[in-house]
Amino acid sequence: MNKNVRQKIGLRIRMVRKRQKLTQENLAEKAGLTGKFIGAIERGESYPSFAKLESIATALECDLRHFFEIDYIEESKQELNKLIQKRIKALSQDDRRYILKIMDWLATR
Repeated sequence: MNKNVRQKIGLRIRMVRKRQKLTQENLAEKAGLTGKFIGAIERGESYPSFAKLESIATALECDLRHFFEIDYIEESKQELNKLIQKRIKALSQDDRRYILKIMDWLATR
């Protein structure tokens, strides 16, 4: 697997873990792995088997697919804002209203 993809998946796992306020050791214990292995995964130095990814997802109480949602993961907040503004400018007025409804829904969930 491409190292860049491994790094992005590791970064995604780190983001989910930190959002839940877990340390690498906490996650490792819940997943039946070692903290050292979790650290290597998060740095993109190691790539776990599918079974270990499932264990991590179960420990984080999230769907395995979240680890593969890596589009735009490395963009800064400023870069993301520019991309969003660029996409919105190309939309029709009706589509902009629809996007606003989606944004309202996301902000309240």
